[in-house]
Amino acid sequence: APASPTAAPVPATTPAPALTPTQAPSQSPSTLLTPITGLLDPLPGAATATAPAAVDGAAEDVVDTSTYASSRLASYGWGTEEMAALNTLWDTSAGWRGSQVDRGMSYIKQRYGSPRKALEFRAANNWY
Repeated sequence: APASPTAAPVPATTPAPALTPTQAPSQSPSTLLTPITGLLDPLPGAATATAPAAVDGAAEDVVDTSTYASSRLASYGWGTEEMAALNTLWDTSAGWRGSQVDRGMSYIKQRYGSPRKALEFRAANNWY
């Protein structure tokens, strides 16, 4: 009968040495977590017109974000006092589509309950 193959011995492993920092960060942790802004801003001189997005097969135009969000507050059970928090959380001067505003408001409603609570969370955690 042919000899059965013998398994090669498994070498013993030694734990890797603990890594120690060689230099402290030059910035405080809160500075390192500061959100980056302006990444989605158009390049200077670039065309700023946006094409309508397709929503359920129909084209959707860009809306005045602040006006549209204001008109939708009551449908989320919020009063007009929540608009200031939305303006702080979002760049409402940017042109958003209505469905984007609604998705953002739905997210805030489901996760935080209200824009003010989302803003409180962001103040404590630097994200929301």
